[in-house]
Amino acid sequence: MQHLAVAAYVRRLNPHIENHLLPVTFEELPPLGGFDTVFSMGVLYHRREPVAHLRNLKDRLDRGGELILETLIIEGNEPLYPPGRYARMRNVHAVPDLATLQRWFESAGFTETAVLDTNRTTIEEQRTTAWMTFESLASALDPLDPCRTIEGHPAPVRPSSRPESDQHAAVSRNSPGSPALSRAHHGIARHMRCLSGNSPHRAASGADLQSYRAFDGCSHHPSG
Repeated sequence: MQHLAVAAYVRRLNPHIENHLLPVTFEELPPLGGFDTVFSMGVLYHRREPVAHLRNLKDRLDRGGELILETLIIEGNEPLYPPGRYARMRNVHAVPDLATLQRWFESAGFTETAVLDTNRTTIEEQRTTAWMTFESLASALDPLDPCRTIEGHPAPVRPSSRPESDQHAAVSRNSPGSPALSRAHHGIARHMRCLSGNSPHRAASGADLQSYRAFDGCSHHPSG
């Protein structure tokens, strides 16, 4: 019913828009390519095989298309494997650091990762409302230290990046006025963007991968 409601709403906005919401899972879509844009939002860290997920995403893209990917990251030199929950989320299998995420993209066929922007997830953005009365971000953070989750991990932060591949290439830029990543270990890599086509390629620069810096006063906490 949800996909029918969204489709009906889109047609009311503009009857000439030919966007269709299909009630199928990602796994049910054949890897035939053809999509201009593919979204993977908050999925990668829930996958036991993240590289396979990235390969599957790339297989759905047409030349000239783009991947918009949102995922957790951790600052440092090795990934985090949470022994339990992270910010009260179940099934968080692996939170990569930037170097690990870069290797994942390369293994999946991508050749570049570049930072777009970063911002801290706040309780002003994710909060309980009259329309959503359940627990939200405030319940997942340490009440005495909002820079930590309730489990003692660093709190969520969002950087935005794009990876490239030989068939799905991206042009990277930094969004103007964007803050950098907090020193806190965990973050959400938002808008990992892949553009396909015959764009010229370049290697990911150190400035791209090191542009995550402290911006909100949270100190660098060791994970765990």
